[in-house]
Amino acid sequence: MTIKILHTGDLHLGAKFTGLGEKGKEQRLQLLKTFENVVNLAIEEKVHLFLLAGDLFDSNYPSRRTLDRVLHLFGVLREANIPVCLIPGTHDCYDATSIYRRFNFQKATPNLTIFTDKITSKVFEKLNLTVYGRALTAKVVKESPLKGLSLQKDTALHIAMVHGSLEIPGKVERDGATFTSQEIGKSKMNYIAMGHWHSYGDYSVRQTKACYCGSPEAIDVDQKGSGNVLLVTIKPDGSVKVEPRRVGLRNYEVMCINVDAITSIGEILGAIKAKADLNLILGVKLQGLCSFDLEIDIQELEQELEPLFFRLRVINESHPKLEEIATEDFPKNMVIGRFIRLMQEKIKESAGEERETAEEAFRLGVALLKGKEVL
Repeated sequence: MTIKILHTGDLHLGAKFTGLGEKGKEQRLQLLKTFENVVNLAIEEKVHLFLLAGDLFDSNYPSRRTLDRVLHLFGVLREANIPVCLIPGTHDCYDATSIYRRFNFQKATPNLTIFTDKITSKVFEKLNLTVYGRALTAKVVKESPLKGLSLQKDTALHIAMVHGSLEIPGKVERDGATFTSQEIGKSKMNYIAMGHWHSYGDYSVRQTKACYCGSPEAIDVDQKGSGNVLLVTIKPDGSVKVEPRRVGLRNYEVMCINVDAITSIGEILGAIKAKADLNLILGVKLQGLCSFDLEIDIQELEQELEPLFFRLRVINESHPKLEEIATEDFPKNMVIGRFIRLMQEKIKESAGEERETAEEAFRLGVALLKGKEVL
């Protein structure tokens, strides 16, 4: 029998999205709409199992409205005879305050299995398959979420659910709730449904297929690769095929603009306008060395271009071309000459934010002393 599974997680229902300003409420509602789309996809694809790999909720205190919507959608899956397996994550961890302790989900939704510190496996006899999982009992834990999840049941197929970070030397060091590629390989699972990272990623080892599904909708405004769920097909011989399916409405993207050769604000405006998309959360970074006379007003750029995007943020990481100021053209006995020399010395002695502030003060000061209008 070929088994079809929908793997999702990291929905973070109820997230505040304070970084999105007035758009935060809109994106919070979108999370629920996207979850409904995920449920509908599971029904359309006639999956045999629905896996939630942690952080269904953004905290252990979801609103009653959010909770009722989740219970309704679990009920929709029940009507379609699709069982749901869930592990608590870091945001909705299985601690003393856990929503999974305070509310009786299984009474409300009998098709739901919640893995805890005591319930670590569930056999689905008709599928000849066992699902394993352990809840995180705190936001920060010291042991691997794969610890203790070994083949224990006499079924043909085995799936593990984990919420944590894969240890990658030089990128992700061993910390709380981390696990290794070696642990994945030794698990002998057919598939490991991973949660915690908000981007899709395949980290399979030998015969064990292991994937992060990523968030089905944009959560962090600084992380790309969200918007997918995974359709997992397991054949009778144990081989696994994973197919990402796009379900999210919004994307996050970072755009870098090198200002070395830019001579007008119009060029910057044109480059950003070319990315216009009302469902795009765009972060723009201005980098390089800009002309000393080029005045870049970040607030003005954002106000003018914000209507073209769901959310726009512009960060100016560029530096003025200080060499464009010929010190010898401004004698020491002139106010502007003295100002230039004092600021050049200040910039030499500064670093980080202090240097950036000094550079901007230098540019504005010279413009004012030259009689230019400065906004």
